[in-house]
Amino acid sequence: MIPNNIKQEHILQALQYIDDNSYPVSRESTKHELVYNGKLYPPKVVVSFANLFANGKELTSDMFSGGQQSNDFLSNLGFEIRTKNHEGHVNTESNSWVVTSATIAIKELDKSSFLHNGTGIPKEIRFYFDILDMVKGQKRQIVIEYEGQRFSAVLELDKQPSPRSRMIWKADFSKVLKNKFPALYNTFAYDEENLPDDLPKIQFVKSPEHDNYYKLSFVRSISINTIEDDIEADVLENTPFEELRQEGAVRHYYGKRYERDSQNRKLALQIHGLSCVVCGFNFEKVYGKRGKDFIEVHHTKPLFSFEGQESDINPETDLVPVCANCHRMIHRRKDDVLSIEELKEIVTTRSDA
Repeated sequence: MIPNNIKQEHILQALQYIDDNSYPVSRESTKHELVYNGKLYPPKVVVSFANLFANGKELTSDMFSGGQQSNDFLSNLGFEIRTKNHEGHVNTESNSWVVTSATIAIKELDKSSFLHNGTGIPKEIRFYFDILDMVKGQKRQIVIEYEGQRFSAVLELDKQPSPRSRMIWKADFSKVLKNKFPALYNTFAYDEENLPDDLPKIQFVKSPEHDNYYKLSFVRSISINTIEDDIEADVLENTPFEELRQEGAVRHYYGKRYERDSQNRKLALQIHGLSCVVCGFNFEKVYGKRGKDFIEVHHTKPLFSFEGQESDINPETDLVPVCANCHRMIHRRKDDVLSIEELKEIVTTRSDA
């Protein structure tokens, strides 16, 4: 039985305790999760630790029932309980990580990345690396690839009482980070108080062909203000991470234009980069500072087709970066809008001629 003197304040103390100390992976819930401030917790573990603050000792798993009993108890205290999404928590964010799809995760580079040959993996992100079943002290070899070069790394669950998960890579990949971001490395090493607000991020993409194999790239944060300024450069009528956001609602001006969600655009550019997916053109490489962070974004499902209704947009599959030339060619004929693949074929054919 769950002691009835456990109150909301004890649950909040338990959540903070879990944030600070984690919990054994073996106690991960299988069907439900408690949601609080954007973080996920196993309900039965929360109740166990709450009793520590209410009555001085942790409840063991055989002293009360999980499932409906724990869920109802927590719900009655005002906490949100939901069924787990076993297909993966798309658009899950934790600390400096975000999982935008089943295959893509993005991590903001931090001091550990530069100075300690690795990075922590929050428990909310473990599902992405398929380590929910990992036990204390276990290690798993993985391969990370950057610009065609392969590096060895390890996923591990340390031997602490409340084990924490980490990714550890060898010195050769740390050298890549140091060489690519020398100023940032020196700032972390010697002048951490003057870190920039906008740190670069590393993107992990699961290989569809090999287990425990991840392709890496570096992505910069794209300014929302810059994005909103650039939206007006898109084709307004015909053209226009994962929690799908709504787009396509009609806003009335002197004419009619289709609403765009700047967060969708930001996620798309973080996922796909700033080079045209058709011809490879990159504005910053050609125009320098004036071209920084600029690229048009093409909706593979044109917004005008939504007929004034909102529709779910997936930044990974529905949005792609294209240069102005390619964008205009896609939409040059309203009765014959080209797909990305069709325009690529035209460009490739002309290049080979």
